Amino acid sequence: MQIFATFHSPVKSALALDDRRARKAIIEAAQILSTVLYSRAPLHVRSRLYKPVALRPVITWPGERRANYLWLVQHYEALGVRYLHSSGRQHATIDRLPPSFFKELAALVPAGGFTDPPNATENQRYAVSFKHVKDVYRAYRLYLQARWRIEMETHIYKPAIHVSVGRLHEFYDV
Repeated sequence: MQIFATFHSPVKSALALDDRRARKAIIEAAQILSTVLYSRAPLHVRSRLYKPVALRPVITWPGERRANYLWLVQHYEALGVRYLHSSGRQHATIDRLPPSFFKELAALVPAGGFTDPPNATENQRYAVSFKHVKDVYRAYRLYLQARWRIEMETHIYKPAIHVSVGRLHEFYDV
């Protein structure tokens, strides 16, 4: 489970993902937000949420401060809009748990200002790690570039980049 925080902006982070990761990120964001709320929400709300997932820094980060939580809600919403525009239909997860549902529950998360997300830019299977990079957003951009390079070289899949090649520099100048 991952939050690809490639930019400080949750919207720009959503736009910077390839199509495959963006689709998966919608489900993962809903699972993370559900996990944050599960123990705090009343029973009638809890029944709508996904079951909680194992706690790791990337999972606990949104629950530490309301601004972090709202960043992830915005990211989730932007991923949903991106999916709608690319596929012409609403993602089933967004139908089940709309961003407005998560926004309404923000008061359940402790108040507090935004902190950068944890750097979880490591994949042992592919021997990729950018945990040493201080700027977490740059680390995620480097991580995605490395993963795309490996995946294209090994023919795991060819990323369907949603932006024109001429605009890639806007997202990936590192």
